[in-house]
Amino acid sequence: MRLIEIIREHYKTLIQVGKEKLTKIQIVKHFILPLGVIILIVYFYQPSNLALNSDCCKELNYTIIGIILTSISILTGLLFNMLLVVIDIAHKWQEKANIKKAPKHQELANTAKELFYNIVFNVFLGVILIILLLISLIEIKSLLLSSILSIGIYYFLVKFVINIVFMVFNIYDLLDTDLDGGYK
Repeated sequence: MRLIEIIREHYKTLIQVGKEKLTKIQIVKHFILPLGVIILIVYFYQPSNLALNSDCCKELNYTIIGIILTSISILTGLLFNMLLVVIDIAHKWQEKANIKKAPKHQELANTAKELFYNIVFNVFLGVILIILLLISLIEIKSLLLSSILSIGIYYFLVKFVINIVFMVFNIYDLLDTDLDGGYK
């Protein structure tokens, strides 16, 4: 299934060069940090849901959901556009690597390929978030289901933001090298 391949390739990009598994720092950044943020949100935000259980918070929650839904939709669309840029840059660096046999060109081509997988994974997260946010607009009577939905929204939202931050660093490296004329 393509979805499993996307997830596998994304997590391969998290493994540092020369290592076979994720380092402790990578595990903290990509798994423990999002869970820690979610625990803090759920602990301090007592209604613990975006799923609209309490009558007093419905208006605020609809507003929050609308803002998050709009933001994620726009960012997901921008990520689709960024895919085209990354594919173009990856082809250019791969051609240079094939012609000049320079390791730096191959390294940049690999970075572009990793960025491609990260963007595709984030688009997938964006689609999941959009679906969960739309589901949260439905009145859910069960506190358990509402809480699970809220935790899912928080988790995927934090993962989405963390992935975008890391992608910005890779995009900067690629575009900075590319705009400076690259490695001739």
